[in-house]
This record gives sequence, structure tokens and C-alpha cells, in this order.
Amino acid sequence: MGRINRITIDPKLAKHLSMDLSTQSKPLLFAVGIAISLLVGVIDYLTGYQISVSVFYLGPICFVTWFVGKNAGTLVSLLSIFISTLSDYLSGKMFEEHFIELWNISLLLCFFLIVSLLLSKLKCEFEKRAELIRELKHARGELERKQDELSRSNTELEQFAYVAAHDLRAPLRIVSGFAARLQKLYQGQLPIEADQYISHIVEGAQRMQHLIDDLIEYARAGTSKKSFVPVDCNIIIEKTLDNLAFEITESGAVITADSLPTVAGDITQLIQLFQNLVGNAIKYSSNKPRIHIYAEQKNGEWLFRVSDNGIGIDPSHFERIFEIFQRLHTRDEYSGTGIGLAICKKIVERHGGRIWLESEIGKGSTFLFSLPKEPLPVD
Repeated sequence: MGRINRITIDPKLAKHLSMDLSTQSKPLLFAVGIAISLLVGVIDYLTGYQISVSVFYLGPICFVTWFVGKNAGTLVSLLSIFISTLSDYLSGKMFEEHFIELWNISLLLCFFLIVSLLLSKLKCEFEKRAELIRELKHARGELERKQDELSRSNTELEQFAYVAAHDLRAPLRIVSGFAARLQKLYQGQLPIEADQYISHIVEGAQRMQHLIDDLIEYARAGTSKKSFVPVDCNIIIEKTLDNLAFEITESGAVITADSLPTVAGDITQLIQLFQNLVGNAIKYSSNKPRIHIYAEQKNGEWLFRVSDNGIGIDPSHFERIFEIFQRLHTRDEYSGTGIGLAICKKIVERHGGRIWLESEIGKGSTFLFSLPKEPLPVD
């Protein structure tokens, strides 16, 4: 048996061919409409006075108007009036008063023309809507393609950041290690300027190490494939406070929490989320930090709040603080790399929630984030 090759046709060419076929078939469709109108006229003649079939002339009129066009529908309307009048004349249906006959013909013609006009407008609206639907489908396809490209680009960028940051660790350790040794061995033996230069190198290497560590954590937050499991948030808070024990002791912070729910999530990332939020509340406090953590059910999800009595944030910065490398204070005022809240946002979004802020300068801040009440599917 011979092999059959599949033939593919370019979509644009297929559309062009279909348009040509439609244009070539219009005369045939017009002829079919005329033939139907003649057939109705014959039936009208044969029925005589017994049955009125004038309404059936609308069949060919509507057919031609829809498939050929408004002008063709007008011609068939005129032709139908002529055929109807001729059949009436031949069958003896004509009235003695010519005025009545003209009135009837005029009314019937107006009726046919109005139907043809309305149908042509309906077809135009139908075609516009169909074209709009096609454009919307095309735009939706383009949007989905762009989203896929953006998602792929973001994934590649995160992987690049992770690999680059990871590879920078080794040479940075060498620079930091030798600078620290120089500082230890020769401090006080070199000119003051040399000691200052070495001190700047050590401090810069330490800041770079913190930045690389945070970059790696930021990349991990978006690419983690760890499965979600039921997590008791009360245990999360216990582990968070254990990790922040030094900061809590140094600042004298008072941290309280209500009974918290169990959610589906990545336990490591949820600890990091609460640790970043509580750590920030301790850091950005002008007096003894007081932090309260609680949650409530709202709109089918769990809404968590981490409230503090810190320095507060201006509303104009509410969106900015969740972007990577965005700092509201200098390093001399507060330490950090400006990545912590960006990591929080990534973790919350990976868990299917959202995070935002309520704050007032000098009156503290409340970070809010939502987590789905129903368990999410495994990654």
C-alpha cells in the first residue's frame, strides 16, 4: 500500500482561498435566490385566491441578503414584488381599484426592503462580533505566550542569580580571609591610611557576603520544589523565636501570639517568612519592641497579621519595600541588604497568597499576608 503524505496548507493561504471561493459562489447563490423566488411565484399563481403565500417571498430575500449582500437582497425584493404582482394578475387576484393594488404592492415592497435592511445590519453586527472574538482570542494567545516567555525568563534569571552568587562565594572568601589576616597581623604597624583601607576591604567583603547569601535565598524562594505539607503555625512561631533568641534578648522585645491555624505549606519557607517579618519589627523599633502575631478566617482564607510598635513607614513606600534592593534607610542607620521583604513576597505568592502593609509614621506597622484555607496541590 502506498504511503500517503500529509499536506499542510498555510493558514493565511487557506483564508485567502476561502474568501475567493466565497466571492466566486455569490453569483450562484444569487441565482439560487432568484430561482426560489420564481418557485414561490409559481406556487402563488397555482393557489389562486385560496392561500396567500406572499410571506414566503421573505425566504429568498433573507437568503440572498445574508449570503450575498444588501444590494442583492434589494434586487431580489424588487424581483419578488414583480413576480407577486404578475402572479396576482395572471390568477385574477387584482383589485378593480388600482389605488388599492398600488397600496398593497407598496406596503409589501417596504416590508421586504425593511427586512432586507435589518437583516444586513444584523449580519454586519454578527461579523463585527465574530471579528472581535477572533481578535480577543488572538490577543489572549499572545498574552499567554508573553506570560510563558516572562515566566521562563524569570526562572532563567533566578537560576543565573543563584549560580552567579554561589560561584562568587569562593573568591570572596579568599579576599575576605586575606584581608582579615592582614588586619590581624599588621594592624598598628602600617600607616593609618593603610589600616583604614584594610578595614574598608574587610567591611566591604562582609557586606558582599551578606548580599550573596540573601541573593541565594531570594533565588531559592522562587525555585523551591519542596512539597507542601500540613504545617502548624504555632510550631513555626516557636522555631522563629528560637532562631531570633539573640536579637530578642538584646532588644528586650516582647512577642506575643494568638493560637494560630494549620496551613498547607513549605515549613522551611514559612519559618523564613515569619523570621524576616519579626526580625524587621525588632530592627526598626525606636523603643522596646512589642510584637503581636495573630490570624483570622476571611473570605475563605487565613489572614495573618504581624503588628509592631516600631518607627512606621510612609504610605508612599508601601509597594516599594517589597521590591528587591529597595532600602528606606542608609546602612549607617539600619543594617541589611533590602532583600528580606522581597523574599517574603515570593514565599507568600508561592503559597498562593498575597502580602501587604498597613502603617503610620511613629505609630508602628502591621504586615498582613493571606494563605489559602484549602490545601494547595503539591508542586
